[in-house]
Amino acid sequence: MILAVLRYSGLEGRSDRPMESVEQQCQSDSSYHLQSENRHLQETIAALREALERAYFDTETKVQAAVVAAETESRELKTTVAALREALEKAHFDTEVQIQAVMVAAEAENGALKTTIVALRHELERHTAVYEGKLQECERRSHDEAHQLQQTIVALRAQLEKMYAQS
Repeated sequence: MILAVLRYSGLEGRSDRPMESVEQQCQSDSSYHLQSENRHLQETIAALREALERAYFDTETKVQAAVVAAETESRELKTTVAALREALEKAHFDTEVQIQAVMVAAEAENGALKTTIVALRHELERHTAVYEGKLQECERRSHDEAHQLQQTIVALRAQLEKMYAQS
């Protein structure tokens, strides 16, 4: 392993240093690499932690924005539902008012028609009574005239018979 470290560090062919110092140099280089790798890992951890916190913050921001949008939409929908319910109730009320107005007008018209019917019935009965009276008067006159004519016929026959009897 030391040989691999020597090769890696480029110290393998140097003979100007004593063996102890090469080992110290290897340990120092190894320690340096470990510290460097440790620093690099800590920087990576810090970068990943920062990225994770940023992602968490972005997610929280998006969730809050979605909650606000959902609450806003919910309020708007509730307002719309309330307005539609009010419009429906008003339309129902207006319809009921119109129905009542039509019913009142129909009842008034029916009352007027009934009054007209009663008046026309009385007028018809009066005219019928007058007509029947005139008809009876005509029948009486006709009967009287027929009776008079029969009496005239009887008188004329008697005169004729008297005249024939004298001749």
